[in-house]
Amino acid sequence: MKELTFILSLLPYVLFSQSYAFEVDKDKGAIEYIYVLSDNNVFKISNSIDEVYIFNEESIAREYLKTLDEDLLPKDEFQDGGQDGGITIFIDNATDVDYYTATNYYGSKGQIESINNIAFTYVPDYSYNESKGTIGNLTSIGGLKITHIPVYSYNVKSKKAGKIESIGDKDFEYEPWSTWGEGVGMVGLPTKAGAIDIKYYETDYHDGFKGKIRSIGNIEFTYYGNTYTNKNADIVGKFESQTGMILD
Repeated sequence: MKELTFILSLLPYVLFSQSYAFEVDKDKGAIEYIYVLSDNNVFKISNSIDEVYIFNEESIAREYLKTLDEDLLPKDEFQDGGQDGGITIFIDNATDVDYYTATNYYGSKGQIESINNIAFTYVPDYSYNESKGTIGNLTSIGGLKITHIPVYSYNVKSKKAGKIESIGDKDFEYEPWSTWGEGVGMVGLPTKAGAIDIKYYETDYHDGFKGKIRSIGNIEFTYYGNTYTNKNADIVGKFESQTGMILD
């Protein structure tokens, strides 16, 4: 499966695939950002979408995903507000930008309606959307559908309320609430990006690094265990190694 093809990074903290890139702080054992490719767009995600890069060509978007080379990023930058925390949009050669006004229902006034005729839509300001807590969240860019997890009580408890649920045909899953998950610090962490499984260390045998990232697909991370020697050296839980890759 091509979207699961990983190349071990030559840059610190980054793993690559055909459709995803994962920026990992290896010593913290945590995913900082997930990058998602869809056509000529790349989405940078922490909990929700932080930034969107709209490239002129899909080949450039793919090159960026492989390298995360900032020199490839589109040069024009626009800030888009909303209840999802605000999104920064990058695009080249913006010639026309329209904004929603108080007479529009598809999002809060002042949010971007279109850039270069690329339409942006949002959760409408209707009463039945109030309980979901998603009014004003981005729902599409240029026809590409985007969804967020509703702010219901059980989603709040699971620490996934408001997080990105899907971008086009790419779905995301998160660790549900449980007593042991709460204790380990795993509740609400991403467990799946598309077909890619994300796993964490979670048992008492992993003392010193419980809750840290264990694997992304077939890429595995190991940390220094809680031994006398490691405690003496103050390296318990520190990153030790990264191994594995999935080939075409």
